[in-house]
Amino acid sequence: MEKLEELLPGIEKFLRTTLAKESLSAFAENRRLSFVERLDILQLPPHLPPKPDGERMQIQGRKLQSQARANPMKIS
Repeated sequence: MEKLEELLPGIEKFLRTTLAKESLSAFAENRRLSFVERLDILQLPPHLPPKPDGERMQIQGRKLQSQARANPMKIS
């Protein structure tokens, strides 16, 4: 049996080109588009999950402090 990774390009081409030319019901067309979108998402590179709010605030605070040290305001 073929591996899924070997089948996906053919399935994707079928969904994008062959079925796109067919007269599908609204339900079937929505399913086709949903599968195409899911395949697009699977092909995106991996990314890190967002940081928790508390950690994000600490990092932003450190950035602001370092920017203030790099560009001190002159008070006349």
